[in-house]
Amino acid sequence: MNIEIANRLVELRKKSGLSQEELAAKLGLSRQAVSKWERAEASPDTDNLICLAKLYGVSLDTLLDTDQSVDEIVDEQVKPEQEEKAKAEGTKAEETKTDESAEESKAEDKKKNKSEFRFGSDGIHFRGDDDEGSIDGDGIHVFSKDGSEVHIGSSGIHLHDKDGHDKRVHGSVHFNHRNAGWRLAQSLTSSIVSLLAIVAYLCLGLFYPDHYIGWGVCWLVLLAIPLASSFVEALRKRKFCAFALPVAIAGIYILLGMVYGLWSTTWPIFFAIPLYYIIFHPVDRAIHRHRPGIDWSTDDDDDDCDDDVIDVDVH
Repeated sequence: MNIEIANRLVELRKKSGLSQEELAAKLGLSRQAVSKWERAEASPDTDNLICLAKLYGVSLDTLLDTDQSVDEIVDEQVKPEQEEKAKAEGTKAEETKTDESAEESKAEDKKKNKSEFRFGSDGIHFRGDDDEGSIDGDGIHVFSKDGSEVHIGSSGIHLHDKDGHDKRVHGSVHFNHRNAGWRLAQSLTSSIVSLLAIVAYLCLGLFYPDHYIGWGVCWLVLLAIPLASSFVEALRKRKFCAFALPVAIAGIYILLGMVYGLWSTTWPIFFAIPLYYIIFHPVDRAIHRHRPGIDWSTDDDDDDCDDDVIDVDVH
């Protein structure tokens, strides 16, 4: 809308004694819409022009009287809409192009990445861009495209370079499944002791003449479950401090207190807990001090995830 028509709308509204809010209410529009008309930022549509002409008591010719040509008015109204539409279409085309580029890049990366892993009964097989190999019961085998090979097995480490030269690192390499066996033993021990402890507690509670002792005290047999598990753990890790001594001390204190009423006299036995760790923590560290050479099978102080490590002894 040109400024002449906008000014005429302002003039006619004021002559009618209407505010922008009142005019908007009569037309069923927002005040912002009326404000945009009067600032020449937007144009009322045909229906609103007819309503304005009737409301102000003028003809459409009078309402739209201007020195501008029809073509100029059309250009003012249509050109911004065309530009906005072209801009939206350009943005959409750019987004489509970006999406296509991303898909092409993803497809290219997928094409370049030829890594493969296969797990089977005969071991693990892998293939990359420049090498391939396998991990099986005989060891680790890696073959490069340039002709070099690496074999790590029970007889040592063998290197075969692309020029045909063979090298060997004397020693022994083997997979260590010791910890896996210990964990199985720990799991079986916990299961068996748990079953026996529960059966023992039920039997003592049902058949012991003194029900206070049977049900009230004999539940302490359930403490054998964590004690047995921690005992196997201590053997596996070769650590005195892995044994659940606090559980044993607490069980002894509760037993003496409930059966003999020695609550106030036997509490000093809890001093055995810090004394135990003060004595045996240095012992554990001395036992686990690394020997000369390479030994990857030794447990660290806080390492509990070493089921299938590799032992390497280099001479």
